[in-house]
Amino acid sequence: MVHRLAKAWHRPVVHEQCASATAVPDGSGLALLIAGQIRAFAESSVYQEVHRTVTTSAAAVFVHVSTEHTYSAWHQRKHDWVDFFSNETHSAETADLNAIVRCFRPLHWEVATDDTIRRDPRWAGMLRDDSASLSTLAFRWLLLYEAMCAAENVRQRRFTVVMRTRPDAVLPCILPEDTRTLLGGYSAVVDKDSVILMQRNAAPVALTAYYHASTHPACALKAELCVPALLLKRGLTVGVIGAAGAIVRPEALCRYFSASSFALDMGARCGREHLTMRKPVCTQPPAGPWNLTKRTLYWRARRGERRAALNMSATGP
Repeated sequence: MVHRLAKAWHRPVVHEQCASATAVPDGSGLALLIAGQIRAFAESSVYQEVHRTVTTSAAAVFVHVSTEHTYSAWHQRKHDWVDFFSNETHSAETADLNAIVRCFRPLHWEVATDDTIRRDPRWAGMLRDDSASLSTLAFRWLLLYEAMCAAENVRQRRFTVVMRTRPDAVLPCILPEDTRTLLGGYSAVVDKDSVILMQRNAAPVALTAYYHASTHPACALKAELCVPALLLKRGLTVGVIGAAGAIVRPEALCRYFSASSFALDMGARCGREHLTMRKPVCTQPPAGPWNLTKRTLYWRARRGERRAALNMSATGP
């Protein structure tokens, strides 16, 4: 079922902890696009913190989310997690969506399951290889791009900067009024596959990756390489975001991250420390250029190691 933003939700009824929220001015230069499974964003402490980091920028917000929670394969590779994954009741399924809407006052709000996404007439099937897991998310980006363009037509002016993020991604600092200062002259700056900040002219490439992923081998190799690689292919410049944030995991899941039986060999963390830390205004310039060759070689080597391990496991000692 799809829920679109009702006019009643634009009334000046503000959630207590989001009292600083104001109606977005027509001249707002930043479009904030939030897409994906709600996950920890269902918790008031998480969505309020996300809101706090973007309030100063007076961003125009566009949201396309699902209350489902599908765990990544790396979450499930330990046998003693099976019961947790199968029995946990996720807060996202009973999230107070109206409270989130009142907090952010988005120009576009839509809730749709992955099955609903795949029934869209323009759905062309799953992406290939490693990008397959991002198929429905990439389609949500496409839908938000269309919503953003529609808003631009109404206000008769384009946004100058676009930020694409996931619901459970929290920044380490507060966005400045002029987010262009964080780009450092690049067309886009990226933080893996969680956050991309870009000039408006990069949005038609970054937000339509669903249609173009098959045109670049990097998309098949590793999902997080896909959008930056497509941007470079179009002659745009890509940097590494200076202020890298964190993915905030659901509190129930965090308890298992410290289990001795689960090795966090991917550097994953709970990220909940970002909910209470004091945060300055973001001023860090990009950390440097995003290097496709270096990252491709790294992930090819990782894939080779994984295949070797699987072969050894299959053949035995």
